[in-house]
Amino acid sequence: MKRMNYLLIILCFSSLKIFSAELNCGRTAIVDQKTVLIDAGSRCLGEGLRFYLEKDPEALKHFNLYQEGQKINWFRAGLSMGGTGLLIGGLLLDNGSNSGVLQRDSLIYSGALFVLISYVLTKTHNYNNERHLQKSIEEYNKRSLPKIKFGPIYQKRQSGYDVGVQFNIATY
Repeated sequence: MKRMNYLLIILCFSSLKIFSAELNCGRTAIVDQKTVLIDAGSRCLGEGLRFYLEKDPEALKHFNLYQEGQKINWFRAGLSMGGTGLLIGGLLLDNGSNSGVLQRDSLIYSGALFVLISYVLTKTHNYNNERHLQKSIEEYNKRSLPKIKFGPIYQKRQSGYDVGVQFNIATY
Protein backbone atom coordinates (compact mmCIF):
# COMPACT_ATOMS: atom_id res chain seq x y z
CA MET A 1 0.00 0.00 0.00
CA LYS A 2 2.90 2.35 0.73
CA ARG A 3 4.24 1.82 -2.77
CA MET A 4 0.91 2.93 -4.20
CA ASN A 5 1.03 6.12 -2.15
CA TYR A 6 4.52 6.93 -3.32
CA LEU A 7 3.49 6.24 -6.91
CA LEU A 8 0.58 8.67 -6.59
CA ILE A 9 2.86 11.32 -5.11
CA ILE A 10 5.34 10.94 -7.96
CA LEU A 11 2.59 11.13 -10.58
CA CYS A 12 1.07 14.24 -9.02
CA PHE A 13 4.35 16.10 -8.74
CA SER A 14 5.42 15.08 -12.23
CA SER A 15 2.17 16.55 -13.56
CA LEU A 16 3.15 19.95 -12.14
CA LYS A 17 5.45 20.37 -15.14
CA ILE A 18 2.43 20.06 -17.38
CA PHE A 19 0.51 22.71 -15.43
CA SER A 20 3.38 25.16 -15.17
CA ALA A 21 4.63 25.26 -18.75
CA GLU A 22 2.28 25.05 -21.66
CA LEU A 23 3.91 23.89 -24.87
CA ASN A 24 2.45 26.66 -27.00
CA CYS A 25 4.79 29.47 -25.92
CA GLY A 26 6.93 29.17 -29.06
CA ARG A 27 4.23 28.94 -31.73
CA THR A 28 4.91 30.64 -35.01
CA ALA A 29 3.00 31.36 -38.20
CA ILE A 30 4.17 32.21 -41.67
CA VAL A 31 2.87 35.54 -42.99
CA ASP A 32 4.11 36.90 -46.32
CA GLN A 33 7.23 34.68 -46.35
CA LYS A 34 8.14 35.80 -42.79
CA THR A 35 7.95 33.89 -39.55
CA VAL A 36 5.78 35.64 -36.98
CA LEU A 37 5.82 34.78 -33.28
CA ILE A 38 2.20 34.19 -32.29
CA ASP A 39 2.46 34.18 -28.51
CA ALA A 40 4.08 37.25 -26.96
CA GLY A 41 4.00 35.68 -23.48
CA SER A 42 1.91 33.52 -21.22
CA ARG A 43 -0.69 36.27 -20.76
CA CYS A 44 -0.82 37.38 -24.41
CA LEU A 45 -1.53 34.18 -26.32
CA GLY A 46 -2.11 34.90 -30.00
CA GLU A 47 -1.23 38.56 -29.65
CA GLY A 48 1.34 38.36 -32.46
CA LEU A 49 -1.49 37.90 -34.98
CA ARG A 50 -3.69 40.75 -33.72
CA PHE A 51 -2.19 43.22 -36.21
CA TYR A 52 -3.40 41.08 -39.11
CA LEU A 53 -6.68 39.83 -37.64
CA GLU A 54 -7.88 43.35 -36.75
CA LYS A 55 -8.36 44.01 -40.46
CA ASP A 56 -11.29 41.57 -40.63
CA PRO A 57 -14.21 42.04 -38.20
CA GLU A 58 -15.30 38.37 -38.31
CA ALA A 59 -11.74 37.17 -37.68
CA LEU A 60 -11.38 39.68 -34.84
CA LYS A 61 -14.60 38.40 -33.24
CA HIS A 62 -13.24 34.81 -33.11
CA PHE A 63 -9.84 36.05 -31.99
CA ASN A 64 -11.40 37.94 -29.07
CA LEU A 65 -13.33 34.78 -28.11
CA TYR A 66 -10.01 32.90 -28.16
CA GLN A 67 -8.35 35.41 -25.86
CA GLU A 68 -11.40 35.51 -23.58
CA GLY A 69 -11.12 31.74 -23.23
CA GLN A 70 -7.51 32.09 -22.07
CA LYS A 71 -8.51 33.83 -18.84
CA ILE A 72 -8.16 32.01 -15.54
CA ASN A 73 -11.08 29.77 -14.61
CA TRP A 74 -11.35 29.92 -10.84
CA PHE A 75 -13.41 26.72 -10.61
CA ARG A 76 -10.67 24.62 -12.23
CA ALA A 77 -7.97 26.42 -10.25
CA GLY A 78 -9.86 25.85 -7.00
CA LEU A 79 -10.42 22.20 -7.86
CA SER A 80 -6.70 21.74 -8.44
CA MET A 81 -5.73 23.61 -5.28
CA GLY A 82 -8.27 21.67 -3.23
CA GLY A 83 -6.94 18.40 -4.61
CA THR A 84 -3.39 19.41 -3.81
CA GLY A 85 -4.47 20.36 -0.28
CA LEU A 86 -6.13 16.97 0.19
CA LEU A 87 -2.99 15.22 -1.07
CA ILE A 88 -0.74 17.13 1.28
CA GLY A 89 -3.19 16.65 4.17
CA GLY A 90 -3.29 12.92 3.49
CA LEU A 91 0.49 12.73 3.50
CA LEU A 92 0.78 14.63 6.77
CA LEU A 93 -1.99 12.72 8.53
CA ASP A 94 -1.10 9.95 10.95
CA ASN A 95 -2.47 6.71 9.50
CA GLY A 96 -3.66 5.05 12.70
CA SER A 97 -5.37 7.87 14.58
CA ASN A 98 -8.31 8.73 12.29
CA SER A 99 -11.17 6.84 10.80
CA GLY A 100 -13.94 7.44 8.30
CA VAL A 101 -13.63 10.30 5.85
CA LEU A 102 -10.36 11.54 7.30
CA GLN A 103 -8.47 8.33 6.61
CA ARG A 104 -5.12 8.94 5.04
CA ASP A 105 -5.75 6.84 1.93
CA SER A 106 -9.14 8.42 1.21
CA LEU A 107 -7.63 11.92 1.39
CA ILE A 108 -4.78 10.96 -0.91
CA TYR A 109 -7.02 9.24 -3.46
CA SER A 110 -9.66 11.98 -3.47
CA GLY A 111 -6.95 14.65 -3.80
CA ALA A 112 -5.39 12.81 -6.71
CA LEU A 113 -8.84 12.48 -8.29
CA PHE A 114 -9.50 16.23 -7.92
CA VAL A 115 -6.14 17.06 -9.51
CA LEU A 116 -6.81 14.63 -12.35
CA ILE A 117 -10.29 16.05 -12.99
CA SER A 118 -8.89 19.59 -12.98
CA TYR A 119 -6.18 18.57 -15.44
CA VAL A 120 -8.64 16.93 -17.84
CA LEU A 121 -11.02 19.90 -17.66
CA THR A 122 -8.20 22.38 -18.32
CA LYS A 123 -6.73 20.43 -21.23
CA THR A 124 -10.19 19.94 -22.74
CA HIS A 125 -11.01 23.64 -22.45
CA ASN A 126 -7.68 24.66 -24.01
CA TYR A 127 -8.13 22.12 -26.80
CA ASN A 128 -11.61 23.44 -27.60
CA ASN A 129 -10.51 27.07 -27.27
CA GLU A 130 -7.85 26.64 -29.95
CA ARG A 131 -10.68 26.24 -32.46
CA HIS A 132 -11.45 29.96 -32.04
CA LEU A 133 -7.89 30.84 -33.07
CA GLN A 134 -8.06 28.48 -36.05
CA LYS A 135 -11.45 29.92 -37.05
CA SER A 136 -10.16 33.50 -36.82
CA ILE A 137 -7.24 32.65 -39.09
CA GLU A 138 -9.58 30.89 -41.55
CA GLU A 139 -11.91 33.91 -41.64
CA TYR A 140 -8.98 36.27 -42.19
CA ASN A 141 -7.56 34.12 -44.99
CA LYS A 142 -10.94 34.09 -46.80
CA ARG A 143 -11.04 37.85 -47.32
CA SER A 144 -7.60 39.34 -46.65
CA LEU A 145 -4.00 39.35 -47.78
CA PRO A 146 -1.27 38.34 -46.92
CA LYS A 147 -2.38 34.84 -46.02
CA ILE A 148 -1.53 33.45 -42.60
CA LYS A 149 -0.16 29.93 -42.65
CA PHE A 150 -0.67 28.33 -39.29
CA GLY A 151 -1.63 24.85 -38.23
CA PRO A 152 -0.32 21.32 -38.02
CA ILE A 153 1.13 21.45 -41.54
CA TYR A 154 3.20 24.58 -40.91
CA GLN A 155 3.84 24.15 -37.20
CA LYS A 156 6.85 22.39 -35.71
CA ARG A 157 5.59 20.26 -32.82
CA GLN A 158 7.60 19.27 -29.81
CA SER A 159 7.53 15.64 -28.87
CA GLY A 160 4.95 14.63 -26.33
CA TYR A 161 1.34 13.69 -25.96
CA ASP A 162 -1.70 15.95 -26.06
CA VAL A 163 -4.96 15.10 -24.38
CA GLY A 164 -8.18 16.73 -25.41
CA VAL A 165 -11.85 16.11 -25.73
CA GLN A 166 -13.91 17.94 -28.30
CA PHE A 167 -17.52 18.82 -27.57
CA ASN A 168 -19.94 19.45 -30.41
CA ILE A 169 -23.13 20.94 -29.08
CA ALA A 170 -25.93 21.30 -31.57
CA THR A 171 -28.63 23.85 -30.88
CA TYR A 172 -32.00 23.56 -32.54
